[in-house]
Amino acid sequence: MRMTKNEAEEACRQYNYLCDILEYTEQAFPIETRFGWEIYSRRKESMNMAEYQMKALETAMYPTLDNLGIYYTALGLCSEAGEVAGKIKKALRDKGGNYHAIKDDIKKELGDVLWYCATLADEFDLSLSEVAEYNIEKLASRKERGVIQGSGDDR
Repeated sequence: MRMTKNEAEEACRQYNYLCDILEYTEQAFPIETRFGWEIYSRRKESMNMAEYQMKALETAMYPTLDNLGIYYTALGLCSEAGEVAGKIKKALRDKGGNYHAIKDDIKKELGDVLWYCATLADEFDLSLSEVAEYNIEKLASRKERGVIQGSGDDR
């Protein structure tokens, strides 16, 4: 099968991307193949949601008596999500919208958000995988029905 001009240009871009990665990093990880070229990423997914949730729960130290764990984790989730928003707001105000300057801060705060999601889910005997799968199914259904935009849980 012969490549189209666009496919050939895309293959060249991917090849150049691979060369850039190998030049700037010691290690790159193949993630897929397009047009016979292996596509590489600097990131390697090393932990699944179940493993993350288990490790997060090993570090959980909060009151659990009388459903206090639900309150603690829900309030912590709101607090950490607010910190993400605050970092972005301050980047807009103080750094002229240079969001790349706060990437490490955002990674830290999103990690805290994820920790609270994992522990709150556990308080309801839910796995992160179960929550993620349900959410993707819900969004796919909305997209298929043409109601992904708008508001309301039951659209």
